[in-house]
Amino acid sequence: MTDRRLEWVAKNRTRRDRTRRAGDLMGAIIESGKRPDDEIIPRVVELLAVCVDDEFRAHCRIAEFRGGLLRVHVDAPTLVSAMRGRWRTRICSALKGGRPGFALRDVFFTFGRDGAAVGA
Repeated sequence: MTDRRLEWVAKNRTRRDRTRRAGDLMGAIIESGKRPDDEIIPRVVELLAVCVDDEFRAHCRIAEFRGGLLRVHVDAPTLVSAMRGRWRTRICSALKGGRPGFALRDVFFTFGRDGAAVGA
């Protein structure tokens, strides 16, 4: 082989790692202790506090924001459908309307009692 070919083989044989190893990435996530979307929940609570009523505050809690999906827990199973019908479009428009940083795709109302309360 010629020197030129040998140089090409040597250059292309060495591995160039451009990505992070999965173990390093998982370690960083575990050490941080929180998901990136967890930082958005306090902002969501703050924005919703001005556009919801006392009934929403009494029965609903912001449970999760992940992958553009906002999950709202309602404390009574009989109110899930009513809250969804009344608040889904209002919440979507409030969070999508000119607020940078919210990649909101949809809002889901489910039965549950945990999450962040929406204050007055």
